[in-house]
Amino acid sequence: GQGSAWFNKDFAISYDRLICLKEGMYRVEYHNYTAGTGTTTAIKVNDVICARTYVTDSDSFAQNYWVGTLKRGDTVRLHGEFGSGGLNYERFTITKV
Repeated sequence: GQGSAWFNKDFAISYDRLICLKEGMYRVEYHNYTAGTGTTTAIKVNDVICARTYVTDSDSFAQNYWVGTLKRGDTVRLHGEFGSGGLNYERFTITKV
């Protein structure tokens, strides 16, 4: 199959966001393929934009990251265009640093 074996730890998966279960310093990162022009992808922590990428060309790759401290109950979500390029081009990770 495609992709890698991934798992979640220290976060609960909610409808459209992840909920931090263990306080700590984390790196939140995404890589994605954008199919359209004028698309935006953003990392939001507690519904506040912490990192954002705006792509003006179609068929482009975008990536960004945010490093910061999350407390128990904080929410993290990826907002905007993501997932249009399939498993080979998309990645969203949260890593404890």
